[in-house]
Amino acid sequence: QGILRAAIFNLTQKGQQGASTITQQYVTNVINEAFLSQDKGDEVVLSGQKSIGDKLREMKLAIALEKKFSKDQILEGYLNLVFFNGEAYGIEAAARYFFSTTAADLTLPQAALLAGLVNSPSYYNPVVNPDQAISRRNQVLAKMLELGKILPADHDAAVATPLELKLSPGKQGCAHASMAPYFCDYISHLILNNPAYGTSLIERQRKLYTGGLTIVTTLDSRLQAAAQAQVDSTVVPNPDRWGAALVSVQPGTGKILAMAQNTVFLPAEGKFDTQLNFNVDSRDAAGNDLNGAGGFQPGSTMKPFTFAEWLNEGKSLTAIVDASRRVYPVGFPWRSSCGKVLGAYSTAQNTPELGAADDLQNAEDGFYRPMPVNYGLYNSINTATFASATQLDFCGIQKMVDAVGLHSGLDGAQINMHQLGNLLGATGVAPVHLANAFATFASDGRYCSPIAL
Repeated sequence: QGILRAAIFNLTQKGQQGASTITQQYVTNVINEAFLSQDKGDEVVLSGQKSIGDKLREMKLAIALEKKFSKDQILEGYLNLVFFNGEAYGIEAAARYFFSTTAADLTLPQAALLAGLVNSPSYYNPVVNPDQAISRRNQVLAKMLELGKILPADHDAAVATPLELKLSPGKQGCAHASMAPYFCDYISHLILNNPAYGTSLIERQRKLYTGGLTIVTTLDSRLQAAAQAQVDSTVVPNPDRWGAALVSVQPGTGKILAMAQNTVFLPAEGKFDTQLNFNVDSRDAAGNDLNGAGGFQPGSTMKPFTFAEWLNEGKSLTAIVDASRRVYPVGFPWRSSCGKVLGAYSTAQNTPELGAADDLQNAEDGFYRPMPVNYGLYNSINTATFASATQLDFCGIQKMVDAVGLHSGLDGAQINMHQLGNLLGATGVAPVHLANAFATFASDGRYCSPIAL
């Protein structure tokens, strides 16, 4: 670090007439950083666009700074903010990016190269312009020798050293998360969409990526590992794009404990790769992007909500319903105190004019008969679900589905339970909300919104 400070200090102090001192450059960087953190990017002052007022302000602040801090302290602050490239602000990040080391462990030629970069990071970029970078490095070494900061033997050895970059591009973003990249992505979207973290998207981005936040999530690493293992063993990541998702929500709190799917976050040959999150909505209630896939059709997992309304209306689970009925024609006398029930199941009426579906089917034969309601639920019998619905007010079923937080995973719209197909789960629902709906059952009917933070 001492070598690096000497290299940069001797390069920049007392340079050409009109050039800024390190203190003035540090002041500029601090001012610009403050503007950016306050979402005032239009007030950032570029070096070639400074007015006399800008320069006078910098000089005044620089004088005050030099009265309060030592040169080493000012130089340390400067090194922590100075730009090296798009992935490296500050000397520690630059040492890691270009040489996979720390600032404290830089060798003389490495330190001289980074010192030379400060003047023109693009032109002297050793990745794209290695010859210019070496030439600039050697200029720094020559200046250090001239000023007596290094010995001739050290100078000669450093000049003879090849570039020897060991790049370590910053592992930024959820693609590099050690586990649960899709949960990580969900967290990122929640923060970027929340005005509590800033009044604009730019301000929230800076808060998330450079604000030094300590983010505490609800994820349980043990459950996450188990969930991912289960998904991978059931529906392995594949090029045929068969998708699977698993999410766990804690009853009584709504905490999301695990979130897994059978895809990889980064492109991978021979595997199903996507950055879309299968477990969450496409957008939140305000219309902000959540990077979700829009959910899956829940199918038979929607049936319990019809039976929940059955209990809500005071009916017995041991009551007998006629599950032999397969035809529900247009005009069937459904009960609804708040709207019209739409749709029909009747092969005879399945015409362009009437638009009914075919007769109602069960997955297996042998269940078209009268049966107890709980038997129909346990065996997931379609005809038993419809037979139960004939005795219910569809407005009650609607209220039940709304009460447990179920909605379209694509656009957040209400699931219209007056559409008969939705009794059997025709509308796509995000798994996190379906899991949370069942968590409501497990917490004795107490609904908690799913949370990740």
